[in-house]
Amino acid sequence: MYIATLELQFEFLSHCDELIVDFVDCPRK
Repeated sequence: MYIATLELQFEFLSHCDELIVDFVDCPRK
């Protein structure tokens, strides 16, 4: 678990589909 900034989180959302994060609410497609 690591802390990322809003900018990193925004890009992370793109891969959120494959990765699961607790600090980010990633919508499942």
